[in-house]
Amino acid sequence: MNLKVHILVLFFCIIHFGCSDFFSARQQVFECLKTSLDGEPLAKPYKEKRYFHFNDERLNVSVGAVGVGLAEYQCKKSEFVYHCIDVRKDNVDDQITLDRFTLQAQQTLYNTSKTTIIDYSCGQLERKVD
Repeated sequence: MNLKVHILVLFFCIIHFGCSDFFSARQQVFECLKTSLDGEPLAKPYKEKRYFHFNDERLNVSVGAVGVGLAEYQCKKSEFVYHCIDVRKDNVDDQITLDRFTLQAQQTLYNTSKTTIIDYSCGQLERKVD
């Protein structure tokens, strides 16, 4: 009887610790500040932060670290670079490229009359979404 209890406890420990991350997804979050617009450095430090939430092949951009997303992107990633394309169907198409090694990002906004390029300097935050 005592052996059965030990086996049962061991089984539950293996299930608990072995599967504890099964229902949670690790998400990389980058806090980014604008550094230049169309290649021109910004005159004063830009205080409005953007948060880039990467989860597998999806990117959500928000104004808060755990906030509501402003835009959603579909991404392709290599070892260090995420290249993401806007999934919304509107008159503005945009792309974001983030280099995870240098922590630099660039957003390119395309519309019918103009193309705008925004450069960001980022820092990585650690978030875990359950």
